[in-house]
Amino acid sequence: EAAVISGASGLVGWAGQIFWGTLSDHRGRKFALGILTVGFSICVALCMFIDSRAMAWTLLLAWGLFRNSPYVVLYSLAVDSSPRAAGSGLGLLIGVGLGLAGFLVGPVAGYVIEHFGWHWSYAMLALSCLLALIPLRFVEETRHGAA
Repeated sequence: EAAVISGASGLVGWAGQIFWGTLSDHRGRKFALGILTVGFSICVALCMFIDSRAMAWTLLLAWGLFRNSPYVVLYSLAVDSSPRAAGSGLGLLIGVGLGLAGFLVGPVAGYVIEHFGWHWSYAMLALSCLLALIPLRFVEETRHGAA
C-alpha cells in the first residue's frame, strides 16, 4: 500500500510539467525555477509530518506538481542558453545531475537516517533543495521579454 501511495506524486507530475513549462515560457525560466525550488523544498519538509494515508495522498499529490517539473524548465534554460550545443548541454546536465546525485544522495541520506532519523533526513533534503537558489541567482534569464 505504501508503494502505491508513494506513486501518487507521479499521477499529477505530468500536469506540473505542462503548467510550469508554460509558465516559464511566459514569465521566465528563473521565475519558474525559483517557485519550483521553494515548493519542492516545502513539500519534502512536510513529508516528516505524514501520519495517515489521507495525509500521504494529499501531500504526495501536491508534491507531484513540483517533483518532475524542474527538468522541463532546466532543459528549456539549457537550450535557450546554448542552442548550437543543446545536445551536449543537455547530456552534461543529465549526467552531472542524475549521476552525481545518485552517487552522493543515497549514502549521505542513509547515514543521516541511520544516525539521526527520518525527520532529519527530510530536513536535510529540504535544505539541500534550497541550495539551488544560490546558483539560480547568478543564472541569466533566457526568455526575451520575461519579467
